[in-house]
Amino acid sequence: MVSKIKSELEIVSPEEFIACYESLLERSARMIKLARAGDWPVLIEEESQYIVESERLGRLETDAELSEGMQVRKATLLEGIFENDLEIRQCLVARRDELNKLLKAQRKTGRKERKMDVAANKEGANEDFDQGSV
Repeated sequence: MVSKIKSELEIVSPEEFIACYESLLERSARMIKLARAGDWPVLIEEESQYIVESERLGRLETDAELSEGMQVRKATLLEGIFENDLEIRQCLVARRDELNKLLKAQRKTGRKERKMDVAANKEGANEDFDQGSV
């Protein structure tokens, strides 16, 4: 089992390893801009690539230990990624709440319209009945 895991890992230099985190941070920054702008279709595309990059990062292994400076850089990048993720989530929650309000308003309007249709149909049926009895 261990050999299978090893064979699935991609060996990269410490610099390439850190570069992957930098790329992820840059992508998450773009995702914030898209979320703030309400560009949901493009945000979804960007998020798909973010997931691919995240999964690749999980399969990476460096061929050497990270220096103390690189460990600090990695921690800083992760902190930025997590902060961006939090802001993106806040934008998504706000959008979800907005959509819920719109759906509730639409349902309320639909119920009113159905009630008006039922009332109009009853009124029309009463008129037809009254005309037929004359």
